[in-house]
Amino acid sequence: MTRMPALLSKMGVTYRQADYWRSSGFLGADAIPAGSGYRKDVTRAQARRLAVLAELVRLGFTAAKAAEIAQVAGEDFDWAADPWIEYDVGKAGTFMLDVSKVPGWLP
Repeated sequence: MTRMPALLSKMGVTYRQADYWRSSGFLGADAIPAGSGYRKDVTRAQARRLAVLAELVRLGFTAAKAAEIAQVAGEDFDWAADPWIEYDVGKAGTFMLDVSKVPGWLP
């Protein structure tokens, strides 16, 4: 488990932004608990999804589309051996993201 405030700082994401993504369902079924009184810790899978979501939003994707792409980042996979997320963007081709370069990424 990683403390959410420290993680958000590394990613350049505000708490309000992360809370909106959580309440909108963009962080997945195992999302961070809502409201005050809950310690804001995140699992490695949640941290990975959040890091990729934040980076994709910074690159111009909508939060909803970024969340769809970021779901794969939470999967148990050997990210050290193959750090790429590939996404077909239709006529524009394929979007490739090297997750090892994403701020806040936890290998």
